[in-house]
Amino acid sequence: MVSYLTQVDLYVSCRNLADLDILSKSDPICFLSEYNEMTKSWIKLGQTEQIANNLNPDFMTRFTLNYFYEQIQMLKFTVVDADGAGDHDLIGEV
Repeated sequence: MVSYLTQVDLYVSCRNLADLDILSKSDPICFLSEYNEMTKSWIKLGQTEQIANNLNPDFMTRFTLNYFYEQIQMLKFTVVDADGAGDHDLIGEV
């Protein structure tokens, strides 16, 4: 079976995120992961920058991925509220 490959650029935007902070708005970061069939686990491909106090972020980070035609590639986008010192509260994922 021959798989054709091309590269695609993905940009992430979010709307109406949950506000998980008390005195300000959430500070979102988005993590991108791909499911690895051989290891049966999610592999982190990258993350966006943190955008402070924003429930409708338009992230500037570009994810460049190899896209294989006619192959299923499972991606997971996880959005967290960054609370400093590496602490993150899950906002949601798809």
